[in-house]
Amino acid sequence: MRERFVTRTVVTVNYEVMSVNTADNTVETVTVSIPSGDTMTEKARAKAIADTIPEGYIPVKVTGQTVTETLYGMPEADFIKYAKVLPPRTTQK
Repeated sequence: MRERFVTRTVVTVNYEVMSVNTADNTVETVTVSIPSGDTMTEKARAKAIADTIPEGYIPVKVTGQTVTETLYGMPEADFIKYAKVLPPRTTQK
């Protein structure tokens, strides 16, 4: 019998960010990866980039981006073992 898997595709957006290196006052391009960045608002994206950029850099503007889809999975038995039980989803009428 074939083992059952729980899978999830996660979209990660890799942003190229023009940034100021505060150690030597130079402008550099820094790449930061934000999971689910494609679904964020502009404000949330800016905060995620600021929170993810390495210390000592100040983000100036996004100059490019690439999107990567990664498929994750685990056996269903492991999922049940490690997953947290959530309350039922409610439907709005």
